Amino acid sequence: MYLVSLYVDNIVITSSDKKIIAQLKQYLAQKFHTKDVSYLRYFLDIEEVQSKDGLVISPKKLCS
Repeated sequence: MYLVSLYVDNIVITSSDKKIIAQLKQYLAQKFHTKDVSYLRYFLDIEEVQSKDGLVISPKKLCS
């Protein structure tokens, strides 16, 4: 299972299975001009931080 978030021209793909993410990214690259920026840092002005336990989402930037 995976989750895809789309906002204008930004796509975020999340899953616990890296193979599924790679397959979806490959499919999208075949159909559309895509650019992989690797790890997510900000999406819709919300900071996302990768940790060993997963993804931590922080609205810190929105609050300042």
